Amino acid sequence: MTIHKPHKKRGKLIVEDGIKKKMEKDTIYIDNSGDITIGKNVIFTKNVTILTHEHYHKRNSTIKEQTEKKDVKISNLIVEDDVYFGINCVITESVTHIPKGTIISAGAVLTKNPINEYEIWGGVPARKIGERK
Repeated sequence: MTIHKPHKKRGKLIVEDGIKKKMEKDTIYIDNSGDITIGKNVIFTKNVTILTHEHYHKRNSTIKEQTEKKDVKISNLIVEDDVYFGINCVITESVTHIPKGTIISAGAVLTKNPINEYEIWGGVPARKIGERK
């Protein structure tokens, strides 16, 4: 597991029920600019990426100038219990809450919050593709 602080702010990382030991063995990239809380019985497979910041990118000046002036947009993420992150999935900074029992399928790019518990999300960008029965 790689916990990365790409900008000035470093958020808190709270991991419940000791899964941090298992996470250390996997190739998980966590941008810890914002606060992240990870619930119980969460499974991370290989190459999961979690992002908690985004650059400003209006057309009135360069992205570099905007970053120097405003820094970056920071978001926080709450991952509830019993969530499964499929191989090579990406969670973007616009996601702030992943409900209990959610599955994010292999290769998915999650750009918005899943709505209800026990949904299955897949695709690029990810959308609801099913529910756990």
